[in-house]
Amino acid sequence: MHLTDARVATCFIALLLAACGGGPSVIRDPAPVEATTTLAEARDDHLFAAIDRVIVPNAKGAWAQDAKWDEYIVSVRAVEGSVRVKEISIFDALGTRVEPRATRGELIDATREVEQRYKNSPSLTMSSAGSWVVTGAAIAGGAAVIAVGGAASAVGAYGAAMSGAAAGAAAAPAILVLGGLAMAGYGVARIVDNVRVGNELERRRTKLPLTLDSRASAKIDVFFPVTPIPTRAEITYSDARGEDRRLRIDTQAAMALAHAPPPVDPRVFAPEPEFPVQASLARLESGSVRARLTVDGRGRPRKIEVIESSHPAVFDEAAVRTLRRWRYVASDLDERVFEAQVEFKR
Repeated sequence: MHLTDARVATCFIALLLAACGGGPSVIRDPAPVEATTTLAEARDDHLFAAIDRVIVPNAKGAWAQDAKWDEYIVSVRAVEGSVRVKEISIFDALGTRVEPRATRGELIDATREVEQRYKNSPSLTMSSAGSWVVTGAAIAGGAAVIAVGGAASAVGAYGAAMSGAAAGAAAAPAILVLGGLAMAGYGVARIVDNVRVGNELERRRTKLPLTLDSRASAKIDVFFPVTPIPTRAEITYSDARGEDRRLRIDTQAAMALAHAPPPVDPRVFAPEPEFPVQASLARLESGSVRARLTVDGRGRPRKIEVIESSHPAVFDEAAVRTLRRWRYVASDLDERVFEAQVEFKR
């Protein structure tokens, strides 16, 4: 067996595994969701509805890793007379109606459809950071930054990797056998993950229609494909007389940054402080100093101003000494201002 053949076989197996892809998997101990204020709400003479929270992929409170959906938790209450909640929909950044989905596969396919629709829209552009930018929107200073996944195709990777290999190179039988076993094990693990995700989706999802007696309330849990910057949610229901009605909830401001990537730490070097001798002598166990830094274009602190300190006479000097060593990302701007917190622990 030639070395080239082994490399080709190894590459082939690795790329087949990549082509199989990962996918959502259930998190064993998801981070708890902190109680927050309602994101958005609306009411009419018959129904009150509030979007309590929206759990986006890999955000705090997500119960699945790399989910391909947004989970909406909606509170509803019959104001006067009974109501029958029939359907909840959202409208994306382009005004297209997006329906909830019931299964993992449906959610993944629908998320791809939203991605493609955004890519084909002349009013949406992809930033260098890999996020969508809605131009001309009066959100977050004139542009709403939204994130939708855009992973490279495994087929394209396969073509690039194989282009330099000999066209007739035969993969080594031993490597292919081991690769086959690896793929089989991987496939079983993925099947197990898929079943767990599907079961959890089914357990959480609220089945509609849902009937509410007068003044009764309920929580509704619905799953939508990943849809950045939804402009509104719409609840279709019938009142006590059986007349169909629609309640619209404006979500554009509340969801403007829900899918934005987490802020990037501008620091490139931030050493930990040494615990001051004075603090040890005073038998202190910890302390903190908050400061305002003026940073030059090279990312070096030019000015440091202490604005809050737990023990001013003990930690301030050590904090300033530490902050002088910090370095930030370079910029074309001659002057930038940051706030920093230095924590001391013995």
